[in-house]
Amino acid sequence: MKRFIMALVLAMAGGWQGVRGQVLDSPVTVPLFVEGKLYAADWESAWMSIEVLGATGTYAVATPWGPEAWHETSRGSFNLRPGKDYQVQVGLQYVGEFYMHLDTLPGYRVFLEDAEEPYYYDNAMYDENDWRMMKVRIEAVGEESRGHLGETGSLRPSRIVWHVSMGKLRSGRGAGAIELREETVSDAVNAGKLYYDTNSAEVEVIYSSGQLRQVWAADGLADIIDQTTYYEIKFYRNNQVGSLSGGVYLLSGSALNGTKLRGVFVDFIQIRFASKYIII
Repeated sequence: MKRFIMALVLAMAGGWQGVRGQVLDSPVTVPLFVEGKLYAADWESAWMSIEVLGATGTYAVATPWGPEAWHETSRGSFNLRPGKDYQVQVGLQYVGEFYMHLDTLPGYRVFLEDAEEPYYYDNAMYDENDWRMMKVRIEAVGEESRGHLGETGSLRPSRIVWHVSMGKLRSGRGAGAIELREETVSDAVNAGKLYYDTNSAEVEVIYSSGQLRQVWAADGLADIIDQTTYYEIKFYRNNQVGSLSGGVYLLSGSALNGTKLRGVFVDFIQIRFASKYIII
């Protein structure tokens, strides 16, 4: 008891600086943007709401009253701590089918049910009270691997979101990805809209005429070839990378794999590829 009293007296004699040093800073939060689209029954009191439980913010909502048609919700926003799991709750009434779109700031990714899925679609069968619960999480880019070198994500509807992985860093952490986030098809097939989403001293990024040209990470090099009406991203192993010439690395042999993008038609419901292939 005497030891405890003496320790308390010494702490008080030293002022409150030691106590303040134990106060944790407020956790950093990142906004999650939510919006949806619903197909409402004819002249029914249809509505849709999207809310993230346990997070502060404003929910997305639509309360259409009119003919059977598609209606959009307002755009909501919730503050999430990166790396923490939350529950997103979707409320529906007299809705036949619906979409939900989740988005966040550049440098972060959205995971829905542990998959990098910014879009969700389902049928609702016009039930009077229908509630859906799904796990959602935001992760900083580089916290997890985006896949193997050259592995692509799927192109998403509505806002055009797509990525292709740069594999891993020497530390084993993800080396990020080459990304595309655009609103229109014309921008999506413009190689100048591509960007590399990670800042690492291990990765060399080369630009040509102001646009991304090559990215070289631990697993290999990505070579972006702009053909004006389309572009290709080809991937090469390190032993295929030669010396610099004209500001870019010379490459030998056949590409490990690659993706070609052109002629994409997009609306809210579906995406069609006029040409997409993997080079083996």
